[in-house]
Amino acid sequence: GAAPRGIVVGGSDALERRGAGGRAVQYRPGGPGRSSASRAASAHPHRQGLHDDLGASLTLIAVLGDLAQNEKTGERIERMSGTARQAVKSLDEIVWAVNPGNDTLSHLIDYSGQYATDYLRAGGVRCLLDVPDQIMARELSASVRYNLFLVVKEALQNIIKHAGATEVWLRFATSDSGLTVTIEDNGRGFASTPANGWADGLRNMSGRLNENGGACTVHSVVGSGTVIQIKLPWPPTDLK
Repeated sequence: GAAPRGIVVGGSDALERRGAGGRAVQYRPGGPGRSSASRAASAHPHRQGLHDDLGASLTLIAVLGDLAQNEKTGERIERMSGTARQAVKSLDEIVWAVNPGNDTLSHLIDYSGQYATDYLRAGGVRCLLDVPDQIMARELSASVRYNLFLVVKEALQNIIKHAGATEVWLRFATSDSGLTVTIEDNGRGFASTPANGWADGLRNMSGRLNENGGACTVHSVVGSGTVIQIKLPWPPTDLK
């Protein structure tokens, strides 16, 4: 059944998750995959796309560096710096994704929670995490956890770009049948799915979830924010 939940409030470099029993677990920047770069050559179904993204970022850095050197423009240097930081984050995601030591529900929740906290804080948005106090011991394949992480990432990016929110809740709940992830913001909301990046993002999220038998629902009220609920059944091969 569903486990008791704990709360994490973002805002410092060391975050604590406290549950009903009072146990505290610290989250620190970097996530669970930082020390596993030696396993990055492991097989992974999405490896090519990740490497393509990283290669494109590094190429852009080189081009911007040349332009900045020739024109001595601060704007190009700042863009180059931002691209370099994004490339480092992409590399961290590659390492985490291909490391078989991270093929657990616990690693998925910890990594996604840390990403959400860091990303939203950088965007000036408060992040609150609601996670099980005791995370069930369950294995998740690299494909399942990677796709779910990308869905969470896409939802958060859409919030930063389109919602105008100041606060976001990221909730994880487990049951015997599957995992539920709820992402709720206090942004501007919408009456119908807008014909902009939100629509593209929702299509991308649904497509990724469909690959693993999951589903995504969106409820939004103008002026009251948006709730995205992600449901993913446990794959039969992941049962322990």
